[in-house]
Amino acid sequence: MKSRVPIGGVARSAEQANRMIERGYLVIALGFDWSLFARGIAASLEGIRR
Repeated sequence: MKSRVPIGGVARSAEQANRMIERGYLVIALGFDWSLFARGIAASLEGIRR
């Protein structure tokens, strides 16, 4: 029997978010403040020639 209570959670990647959607999650947060900050810095550094 399915629950009528909506479920939500935090995904650390797009793949994890997609699995959560397949399982019926209705609310998904992508990452935490620190992980989003770290990904932004990493993306910025990729374009810098060293």
